[in-house]
Amino acid sequence: MNGGQPALLAGLGRTLADTCGPVTLIRPDTIAGDQLPPLLNSGLTAGKHERAGDQRAAEDATSYDSQAGQALEVATARKGERGCVVPALGDRTNTFMDSFRRARADYPEVRTATVLGSVDQSTVDASGGAAGPYEGRTSPAGTRRRATPAGTR
Repeated sequence: MNGGQPALLAGLGRTLADTCGPVTLIRPDTIAGDQLPPLLNSGLTAGKHERAGDQRAAEDATSYDSQAGQALEVATARKGERGCVVPALGDRTNTFMDSFRRARADYPEVRTATVLGSVDQSTVDASGGAAGPYEGRTSPAGTRRRATPAGTR
């Protein structure tokens, strides 16, 4: 795709504007990370959505338990609206998702979204594959279920 990560984040924001309640972005606490919120927010605001919560995280963390909990607090802040969590931590996205998976059982269901390049296939596989947060759906009780194509049951 022409435009690289800026175009992908703006496009992701535009897509999330149509489907998400509160959105929270987890990004590195670096100068490069400072560039990410305006990109995501440009898409969100183009879709008439409020700006994303901006959550900074250490680039070299070995666990993101606190950040995962904070992200879930923001994404589930409004009853009746299913929020979205957007990790953009590059090589540390996998580490964040480990913490996120452990924390999410205590919260209402949320969606996760990221741009290509910040998560690889091994992360998708390690997070549960087709039943995990990147490809599948998790019920509020934490039991996994496969998404059903529209019109079938």
